[in-house]
Amino acid sequence: YLHKHTTDRTPADLPPAQPLEISEILLTPENLAITHEALSEVLQDFEHFSKVELDEQSIQLVVRPGRTNFIDHYRTLTYTCIEELIKNAKDAMPEGGKLEISAKIDGNSIVLTFTDTGVGMSAETLQKALAGGFTTKRSGTGRGLSLVRDYFEKILKGKMMVTSNEGRGTKIVISLPRGKSS
Repeated sequence: YLHKHTTDRTPADLPPAQPLEISEILLTPENLAITHEALSEVLQDFEHFSKVELDEQSIQLVVRPGRTNFIDHYRTLTYTCIEELIKNAKDAMPEGGKLEISAKIDGNSIVLTFTDTGVGMSAETLQKALAGGFTTKRSGTGRGLSLVRDYFEKILKGKMMVTSNEGRGTKIVISLPRGKSS
């Protein structure tokens, strides 16, 4: 839903964006079309769109997109999953902090890493969060992290690993196959 397009409309003319919960993803033909795209461009989009909101919460966003690294993915679903990971990091840093997002090529894979300095999770909480249906937040379904993992692992045939330490933050490493034409 963060499609690149040009418009003569100014931001004031555009309708306000509505928050999207990952559990509300609608499957449409557009969502089901595989896109061959540079992950570095996807990350630069998020750097642009997320910076203001994160700055308001005193969260420093550092994006290291790496060199051009193509993936074959479902654009809308990938954007929604990345947005979910950024939202989780933001929620884990109510007093501010740092979120670093990086991508690098590692052989036939692209490694996408999210590292935050948030409150972190205990091993038990992390296990429950990855299983789905568990949340420590006041709202939400608690299915976000497990759905993100399912998308990257089951649909894109990647691997997602999460490590977290209470009081020190969380690190999510997603390894994805490089795009067919990379």
